[in-house]
Amino acid sequence: MANALTSADVVANEACHLAHGFGSLATGSLRASGFFECFRPLSHMDAFLSALQLRHPTLLTSFPVGSATSGQAIRAYKVRSGGRPSQAQAASTLYVQATQHAREWIAAATAVYVIAALLDTTGSTGLPFDVVVVPVVNVDGYTATWTTDQRYRRKNRRDVDLNRNWPNPFWSTAASVQRDSDTYPGTHALSEMETSTLAAYLNSTQSQLLAVVDVHSYAGMVLHPYADTRTAPPPVMRALASAVASAMGSNYSSGQRLDDQVLVGTFRDYGWRTLRKPSLTIEIAGTDFVVPASTIRHQGNEVVAGLYALAKGIAAGP
Repeated sequence: MANALTSADVVANEACHLAHGFGSLATGSLRASGFFECFRPLSHMDAFLSALQLRHPTLLTSFPVGSATSGQAIRAYKVRSGGRPSQAQAASTLYVQATQHAREWIAAATAVYVIAALLDTTGSTGLPFDVVVVPVVNVDGYTATWTTDQRYRRKNRRDVDLNRNWPNPFWSTAASVQRDSDTYPGTHALSEMETSTLAAYLNSTQSQLLAVVDVHSYAGMVLHPYADTRTAPPPVMRALASAVASAMGSNYSSGQRLDDQVLVGTFRDYGWRTLRKPSLTIEIAGTDFVVPASTIRHQGNEVVAGLYALAKGIAAGP
């Protein structure tokens, strides 16, 4: 419930919750659910996705992939394939995570929308491999944006930017960043519960992964490695990023870095260097971290189109 500390955005969305329940949960119409009329706190996401599991137990499963400083679980949702990968293709899972930065509500909503869209199309035009989606990585920070006056909070409960906390060969260059900075990377790589527990999960499933995607807002870009150096990645990564951006529409472009910034400790570099998988960041297009809930479906459809383009590129091979 809203209190004296919560933002106007929270108040508006809580009013929206009263007007819009979840509605029909029938396959084929999940994207039309009232859930997507509003931005939702974690409790609503858990309830909605739990309801989808009950309706579609053979297609959707849920499991913890990590935990936060508070002890809150970081949950993943696995949508089973509508087809099957070839026997020659041992890897069978696309991994998608969102909301490393707490204020990026549209990233969280879009991640849930991806799950709904995949369930709506599984068995017909669904992807030929499984998709694991983590809607909210920064569960403590995201909760704080709903329950305090910190709607624009970026970091986790310990004031660490999770997207600067991943293992990186240039870690020492980030040591001078102070704790009060929005990009404070922590004391060392994987110093945070969120990143260390997620890394353990990803390392344990590395052989099953086809590619990894990290969803953010609001630059309107599809970014490929490397963020931490001006060394260009192999052409295949540039080609995948370009194909995804093209599929997402005219509001998107592809590239190596935002505004030519050199960033140390990002997830996309970890995905490419450590996991050795194609690794992209999708920056949802926009003009602010606070956006109307009416944009959820549009942005969700753009991200879904991008994921299908990524799948097509992976299937085509190098």
